[in-house]
Amino acid sequence: MDIGAAEGIFALDVIDYVKKVYLFECDEQWIKPLKKTFQPWMDKVVFVRKFVTDKNIGDSITIDEFLKDKEQNNLFIKMDIEGEELNALHGARKILNNGKNIALAVCTYHKENDAKDVSEFFQSIGYNYEFTKGFLFLSPFLRKGVCRGWSQSTLNE
Repeated sequence: MDIGAAEGIFALDVIDYVKKVYLFECDEQWIKPLKKTFQPWMDKVVFVRKFVTDKNIGDSITIDEFLKDKEQNNLFIKMDIEGEELNALHGARKILNNGKNIALAVCTYHKENDAKDVSEFFQSIGYNYEFTKGFLFLSPFLRKGVCRGWSQSTLNE
């Protein structure tokens, strides 16, 4: 799941190694370029024009709701959604608690407390986590960029 796909660089990097990619993007400027970029793989790409959060209302959806009738194991979830990451994680609790072999890469630089809040969320559900090395400079602050989380079952597979 590439949530906040933008230009689709993450999904493009793994497209040959996955069964299916869900590209979540609502910014109109990215839709046409994404469709052109992923034209050769349209059989395994699904475009989702929804905001991912902790509520199912209007043009917003939770990960739990989106995946309710889809594969819920062996998932990689990348999130870069402009500060909505923690809410999206809360909207994925069921999948994160019940799915097997789940890993995530969650951006933590949009809000001041994102790194703390995301790592505490991972701890609260029994996930392992680590931050990427270094910091991002967002004047006048230095912030951790990405927190990687993974289920305990990932270690055993």
